[in-house]
Amino acid sequence: MNRDLVIEPENPESEDAEEKHFTKHAAALPADRIMVETDAPYLAPLPYRGKRNEPAYVAETAKVLADARGVSADDIARQTTENFFRLFNKVPRTLANAA
Repeated sequence: MNRDLVIEPENPESEDAEEKHFTKHAAALPADRIMVETDAPYLAPLPYRGKRNEPAYVAETAKVLADARGVSADDIARQTTENFFRLFNKVPRTLANAA
C-alpha cells in the first residue's frame, strides 16, 4: 500500500466464495491499516444477519478478521484501537482508559 489508507473490510460470513475472498484479502492487509466499525445498518454479521446492525456486533467482525489473519481477537482489538487513535489523533487516549 503506497497510500496512507485505512481499510475496514466488511464481514461477509455468508457464502463460501465471499468468505474465501474476504479471508484472502483480510490476511494480506497491513495490520496498521485495519479498522473495524459498523457503518452499514443493514449488513449485520452472520449470527445477526437480517437484523439491524448494532455497534455491539463489531466483535463478530473482529473475530472473523482475527481468524482470517491467524491472530487472536484480542490482538485485533489492540491493533484496531491503536489504528483508531492514530487516524483520529485529536481524540484523547484518556477516553479509552476511562471506558
